[in-house]
Amino acid sequence: MNIILAGPPLTGKTTLGKQVACKFGWPFIDTDMLVEKCYKNEKNIEVSCREIFKREGETQFRAYEQEAVLSLQGYTHSVISLGGGALEKLDNVRILKKIGKIIYIKTSLALLEKRLLDHSLPSYLENEEKPLEAFQKLVRRRSPFYELYADQIIETGSLSASQIVAIIYESYHGQ
Repeated sequence: MNIILAGPPLTGKTTLGKQVACKFGWPFIDTDMLVEKCYKNEKNIEVSCREIFKREGETQFRAYEQEAVLSLQGYTHSVISLGGGALEKLDNVRILKKIGKIIYIKTSLALLEKRLLDHSLPSYLENEEKPLEAFQKLVRRRSPFYELYADQIIETGSLSASQIVAIIYESYHGQ
């Protein structure tokens, strides 16, 4: 079984995923890195997810993301960080449910907004007239998918990263 971290952008899935993987002694897999690998294999050019989204648009980006999720089927005892939109596609959900436990890292919209304002805009918001509103809409649209498909929900609230890692560790070993 794998541990699969899901949630909107800026929840800290990658940071937490690396820490959880270290705690378990398991490999860490970021689906964004797999998307980049899929793109490189097809186009013979190495670019970031941000650049792939800019060049190809959301539809093609989601196709690469689906290819990345398909490639996860051979993995076991890994910690996987999902791209924010991966659970919107039912085919992805079916695969992910077969290979692991989906944990929704639930972070308040206020904190996500603060993190957004502290970083450069993601590529999917660069052309938005009102990027903050577009981000809020995105989070609200995706949240029901995270809630529906999660095997466990961790509300981050005032929890530290180490506390979240401990919760994940205890829930896995308590089974």
